[in-house]
Amino acid sequence: MKNFKIKLAGRLMLYILGFVIVINTIILSIIGIKASQNSEETGLTLAQSKSENISAKVADFLNQTILLNKSLITSFNSLSKNKSGRAPIEDIIYNTLKNNDDLISIWIMYEKNGFDEDKNYLNNSLYSPIKGLFDFTKYKDGETIHTEMGAFEQYEEDYYTIPFKTQRPTILEPLFYSYTGDTADNVYETSICEPIVVEGKTIGVLGTDILLAELQDIIDHQQIYSTGQASIISHELQISAHSDKNLILKNLKDIITIDIDTITNSIKKGASIFTITKSEQRDEKVIRYFHPINLLGSDKPWSVMIEIPVKEVYADSREIILITIIIGILGIIVIGFVIFILSRNITRPIIKGIESAKLFAEGNLDITIDEESLKRTDEIGDLTRALGDMSVKIKVAVESVVNGINNISTSSTSLSSTAQQLAAGANQQATSVEEVSATMEEMYANITQNNHNSVQANTMSDNTLKSILEVAKTTIDSVNANKIIAEKIKIVNDIAFQTNMLALNAAVEAARAGEQGKGFAVVAAEVRRLAERSKKAADEIVTLAQQSHALANNTGDLMNKAIPELEKTTNLVKEISLASDEQAGGVSQINNAIQLLNNIVQQNAASSEELAASAIELESETEQILKTISFFKSKDF
Repeated sequence: MKNFKIKLAGRLMLYILGFVIVINTIILSIIGIKASQNSEETGLTLAQSKSENISAKVADFLNQTILLNKSLITSFNSLSKNKSGRAPIEDIIYNTLKNNDDLISIWIMYEKNGFDEDKNYLNNSLYSPIKGLFDFTKYKDGETIHTEMGAFEQYEEDYYTIPFKTQRPTILEPLFYSYTGDTADNVYETSICEPIVVEGKTIGVLGTDILLAELQDIIDHQQIYSTGQASIISHELQISAHSDKNLILKNLKDIITIDIDTITNSIKKGASIFTITKSEQRDEKVIRYFHPINLLGSDKPWSVMIEIPVKEVYADSREIILITIIIGILGIIVIGFVIFILSRNITRPIIKGIESAKLFAEGNLDITIDEESLKRTDEIGDLTRALGDMSVKIKVAVESVVNGINNISTSSTSLSSTAQQLAAGANQQATSVEEVSATMEEMYANITQNNHNSVQANTMSDNTLKSILEVAKTTIDSVNANKIIAEKIKIVNDIAFQTNMLALNAAVEAARAGEQGKGFAVVAAEVRRLAERSKKAADEIVTLAQQSHALANNTGDLMNKAIPELEKTTNLVKEISLASDEQAGGVSQINNAIQLLNNIVQQNAASSEELAASAIELESETEQILKTISFFKSKDF
């Protein structure tokens, strides 16, 4: 089976395009993955942002009512404390209901004697049916506000018992309700119930029924991609508002089954949760995000749910990937075309170079180089010019070889006779070398004797220097001793002076004593003479010590001047000894070299004879080379 061969142009196309395709595939994969990640992050960020925005609006809407309830209760407690009666409370509730469009009803329920003495109202036509209890409701019917009295059984309802026991605000589940009993008048509402607590004791509950159209309006104004949906979920998982109004008042568990337990726990704990899952309702994969709605004072948070179809989240990334694929394919086509043009531009001069190389292989040195290729400034141009230069240089080299062989053939004849003359000269050189060798041996003996003498002189010089150094040290010690003696004599001189003064004082005292001091005066005079003689002797010793000190100093100076000269002399003797050693070594080396030279001369004589034989053989070889080089052909030779 023949080997499959791919030409250079095909290889360039295969390698470069293959590399480009691999790189494009890698880049496309990275872009796709990154675009998908960015799309997912964008979708999640949008879901989080939307849910937080909706949560803030809903919390603000509901918390306003909670704050309103707290404000009303504060006013009611003040009226109760001041025993202002029930009429002001009715007026406050009436005006509050009238001035707030989102409020549909306000009701109040006090425990027995919670606000005032119920017995005072037993005969009141309004309160007598409930035995004086302070319990009534005001509600809107169009522009009219009606009053409805309470009933004993209402005190068993959740809207009263839950806030009463927990002492926390309670938000009831949303519902459709009619205050007139006519379903045509149904309104979508919820009740926010606030316990009335005085000194830690619950005495009643205030309830405000608010319309929830505002919640649906908040949801309706949200644009989440094309078909993304938002909804508000109550604490008990009831859908209070939804982009699809058909789902309002349904339970979340009716439309979600996957991970519903985890979602339920997160909603009840007031935590955020994010999932990518299939929507049973939409029958497609969605990004689902829950964000809590925290209500003032309540431990039962609501939640916002955002659902975004994954296909819409990834739509931009798919578009980016498609555009990238198209650009990549177009890029590969353009690169392929460019590679085709470049490969032709590269391979054409190479083919011509191959043709020239084949002519070289056939021995034809007269080749023509493509002028267009010579003008190129790239590597192909360099290769073409190098090929042209090579042909010229080979032609010159072959011509030089032919001429050189002819010259060698001519010269080899004279080389033989020259070799014989060299042999004769080598014999004469051998004789001269032996004479020089004998002379060098005699010189070596003389230098060895000089070296021995210089070693002895060096030893004597060292000994002399050591003796002088010891004398110098002794002189320095003598100078120091004279100095110490002079100092001690000065002390004696001072003592003699003081003794003289004492003797003088004694003579004066003896003279004062008269006859009785004569004997003492004689002794004092004698002591004075001894002191004067001691001082004189001490002065003479000091003078001699100073002269001795000066002589010792002069001797030390002379020694110090002589020591460097002696050291210099010793060093010179050492240098002479070293030089003698070096001369002996040099002469020994010269002698060895002469012996080596003698051997070389003997070898030269033998080599000259061999050279003569080689010259004859060389002539024969040149004739053979000339026959071989004749393979190359040129019009110039």
